[in-house]
Amino acid sequence: MRTFIPSISFISSPETEKERLLYASESVANGFYPNHNFLITPSVIRGYENWSVVIPEVIRNVDLKYWSDANRLGSFMPKKISKHMIAQIEKFDLEPVNQKVIENIKNNWSEVEPQFWNALKTFFSQEISWIKDIEVRITKIGSPSTHYLLNKTKNQHLIINLREDAAIDGIGNLIVLSLIYPLEKELGLTFSHRQTLRNFIMTRKEFKKIFPDFKPKIYDSPKIPIYLKRKSDEYIKYLGIPNIIDPLKIINQNLFIFGSKEANLINLLIKFKGELVTYDQIADCIWGEGKFKSYWAINKLVQRVNKKIKGLNIIFEIKGVRGVGYRV
Repeated sequence: MRTFIPSISFISSPETEKERLLYASESVANGFYPNHNFLITPSVIRGYENWSVVIPEVIRNVDLKYWSDANRLGSFMPKKISKHMIAQIEKFDLEPVNQKVIENIKNNWSEVEPQFWNALKTFFSQEISWIKDIEVRITKIGSPSTHYLLNKTKNQHLIINLREDAAIDGIGNLIVLSLIYPLEKELGLTFSHRQTLRNFIMTRKEFKKIFPDFKPKIYDSPKIPIYLKRKSDEYIKYLGIPNIIDPLKIINQNLFIFGSKEANLINLLIKFKGELVTYDQIADCIWGEGKFKSYWAINKLVQRVNKKIKGLNIIFEIKGVRGVGYRV
């Protein structure tokens, strides 16, 4: 039986670099990269390639509204970009990746491509039809690799960003992640669950033969030297990104302004930062398991907490998910 192989293209252009910079900016501004131990840097740090997020110095020329929009819109899935952000980036001249580098990545992928798709069918026999073709955008910017989102529809165009220094298994890794994401609600998967499931699949024997050097990626796992973390913080400050101030540190320093229920709510949401916390989980934390529960009271509590946090002048907001709960 012939192995299914969707068409794949490898490109790099000033336009794709600008788009990559826009999305990478959002993940820095909303705190995702800094809070997960990524190092924000103008170039890749040797020995910490997987934890380097490359943001060129040119971004220093944007205004504060750019960063405000980046923080506000970066929490959406799929992510959104404001017209103001696009206008700010349009004035920059960004060089694409060297064509020889692109050809080298393309050739390396072609050597493993048939085996990869054959192995993938073992785990995604039905879901594999969601992908019609793939566009791999080779970039100098951002994290080693990211993917755009798919849904449960056949014959979609999948876009992958692969940094020029990334290992070839980054392509396989992202294709696996892209097929897991549409199953998020059906299987009750959080962000951490998706990463764990990806690691499980990529370390099975079928894939180990193809990508022997693949190492499971676990956020918050590396021990980053203090001097590198300090350099990253200094670079964020140099770029003018407002969230250089650690909001959690500021909140902890000002816990005295919150009541006991408010403090319990904050600690619960921080514990599961970025993940949805249901009304029932919040109620059990505040009043005790099986005791009084009031969604109205929870909503009022969140309003009071957000109002006090706003007074601290930090980027930290508790956002509601209608009818379900809240997340930071």
